[in-house]
Amino acid sequence: MDIHRGDRFDYMVSVSSAEASLSAYVKANFPDGDAKRTEKYVCGDMNTSIIRTQKGRTILLEHDVVNPRPYSRLNSISGTKGIFSDYPPRISSTLQAGRRFEERRLGND
Repeated sequence: MDIHRGDRFDYMVSVSSAEASLSAYVKANFPDGDAKRTEKYVCGDMNTSIIRTQKGRTILLEHDVVNPRPYSRLNSISGTKGIFSDYPPRISSTLQAGRRFEERRLGND
């Protein structure tokens, strides 16, 4: 993305959900009287941030370490002529007139 090589982060907008998961975990797993029961968690369960670069590129960043979910790596980079997503690696691009997109998986097929 050429960060610090012709482009740079310009600003970020960030929002968080309410906190619920850590409090529920402590209540379910620690007995009454345990010191952990008195802790107050103030960070939200999920944080979503959008970062914009000086050249107008955007980055979506989601941070969640407490909610149950299947393992995944939602890494992708996209532009006007295609997208690359990882895990499993695959690519989709505009190649020629008459065919909107061609998608193929990359790796050990």
